[in-house]
Amino acid sequence: MRSENGDDEMSANNLGILLRRVTEVSTREIENLIDELHRLRKKLETDHDHIQSDIVDCAELSQGAIQLTTIMADSVKTLRSAPGINR
Repeated sequence: MRSENGDDEMSANNLGILLRRVTEVSTREIENLIDELHRLRKKLETDHDHIQSDIVDCAELSQGAIQLTTIMADSVKTLRSAPGINR
């Protein structure tokens, strides 16, 4: 009878050790996933800032192109209406 109790205690201890190892590995994997998600979030925020800046730059360039086109169109009109210019 004592042998069975000893085996049961040994099995319970082995099970406890195995469970602790599995828990530690799982916890480490979860912590690694959380760290990776934090890195991805930071990258997403950085990419968002860059894209937003690029959009602002593009809008400014577009506005400049529109203004330049308007100036050129007005200049062509002025030239056409100037005396001595062949139409």
